[in-house]
Amino acid sequence: QGVAAAPHGGPTLLKLLSLSISYNNNKYVRKADSQQKLHEMREKFRAECGFDVREIGAVVVDEISFNATTIFGQLDASLRDLLDEPDAMCGGLPIILMGDNFQKDPPSAMPWYRVLVGSAIGECNALGDGPNSSVGRGLALLQSARRVELTRLMRVDDCDPDAAAFREMQLAMRDTRAERPVPSTLLQRLRTVSAADLAADEEW
Repeated sequence: QGVAAAPHGGPTLLKLLSLSISYNNNKYVRKADSQQKLHEMREKFRAECGFDVREIGAVVVDEISFNATTIFGQLDASLRDLLDEPDAMCGGLPIILMGDNFQKDPPSAMPWYRVLVGSAIGECNALGDGPNSSVGRGLALLQSARRVELTRLMRVDDCDPDAAAFREMQLAMRDTRAERPVPSTLLQRLRTVSAADLAADEEW
């Protein structure tokens, strides 16, 4: 997430909300237990993004495949505290979740989309742990989201035939119905690292 956020001057979600990676596995959401703690959380938010949380119009969370369902629950609870709106999801602040579930799963936790599907078909009862359940809060946030699917790859130059060909290979690899989604054309274009490659870049 840090790599995705860095070009935009944005912090990671965990850093913004003073959460550690251990919150992936916390059963219950964290609550600000005093005005002093709340003040510290607001100051940390300001220090990380340069704005008071009450001046923010929306929060964009990128690379959402990296996050466990519990992290979305912590996001909801933290923003309710920070904005002093305990009855509004995420304190009433619009949240834009972006990412690609073909990418990296969260470390040491079940991917949130599996939890979402499991809840939908009755295989888990995440809400049974009460109103402060981090999984339950996260599920409620995800269930309320409107899904918009983007299908066009924008990271290639249409005027470059090699880049256009690579884009088609990337699209082919996203076909989950294919037994072997990696196209042979991609494998055929891979070559052995040469002595010249090593001389040009020792990291090879």
